[in-house]
Amino acid sequence: MHYNTQNDLHNVAINYVPKFARDTWPHLPLNQVVRNQPEMADYERLDLSLDFKVNRLDQLSTWPNGIKDAGSSAMNLKFMLFLRQIAHPERALFVGMMLQTSKPEHYKEHFALEQHGTAFYRESITMYQDVPKIGQPYTVRREIKSLLRQALEKCHTLDPDLPTDPDAYYLSFFSLGWEGLGHWDAEFDLGNLSLKRVPKKP
Repeated sequence: MHYNTQNDLHNVAINYVPKFARDTWPHLPLNQVVRNQPEMADYERLDLSLDFKVNRLDQLSTWPNGIKDAGSSAMNLKFMLFLRQIAHPERALFVGMMLQTSKPEHYKEHFALEQHGTAFYRESITMYQDVPKIGQPYTVRREIKSLLRQALEKCHTLDPDLPTDPDAYYLSFFSLGWEGLGHWDAEFDLGNLSLKRVPKKP
């Protein structure tokens, strides 16, 4: 997946300003809608597995660094899952992992409310291994119910109405790809992507 943001029409550099909220971060994700949306309560575990290798992560300019109220130039590779509450589908949660980034400080656990008030939680691949290197292949395996439980413990402090039981949610879609700000030329290879469900025993 190759992404060059030099001429991205939605490359607006203003951080958290409502009128720019939909245009702030350039994205190029692979989105997979889950048609038979699995309810977490039906499964003992959901095992996510993928292989990736970042071939290049080249900064083409320093824009928008130094501009007042602007974010700083960065490019990130991550995956996110979007889960909805079974009882209240309008209430949702983003859960994911930072896989590789141009900014070392982004390799950390992060949770907040995004611009529309939806809670999100992102852990870092560096919680389990060393910082990934350009050109090196990596395999990620993560059990999703465990990740969701971890996310809910954190995000409940920001949104007390979020149920902390993973079984209160169903999986709506999965997203993996680039998100950043500024002018970048970035490319990664993806392989062996799978999500395997292990049903609960009767």
